[in-house]
Amino acid sequence: AGWRDWDQRRLRAVLAHERAHVAWGDFWVQLLARVHGAIFWFSPLALWLQNRLTVLAEAASDDAALAELDDRPGYAEILLHFAAHPQHASAAVAMARTRTVRRRVERILSGAAGPIRSGWRHYAVTAAAVLCAAALAAGCSVHA
Repeated sequence: AGWRDWDQRRLRAVLAHERAHVAWGDFWVQLLARVHGAIFWFSPLALWLQNRLTVLAEAASDDAALAELDDRPGYAEILLHFAAHPQHASAAVAMARTRTVRRRVERILSGAAGPIRSGWRHYAVTAAAVLCAAALAAGCSVHA
């Protein structure tokens, strides 16, 4: 609600972070992960996948904000501010969820590398391999 009072540095960081979520299609990835979790609710790997995809999406978006600011301690300070004042962080600006902020700040300050962005060809090849493996497994179970 108070975004008009933010300084330019914070505004640039938040916009870069959220813009990266949009560019990567994180909404759709999270939606598919939730559907997968609902179908395979009995598998602990389904919950692990949801959590892992969330961590990777936040790391990639943090890296985009860091590229915009080029100030690791400053960006960590912004995340800590949002985590310390959750009433100011609405659902629209959920870039500092308190349950993940400690790990994210440690990664940012240590300079650890984030995920490497892959192109659409990499995703297409991965999807084709997964579909082939699923078809093979389904065919073997039907034949047996």
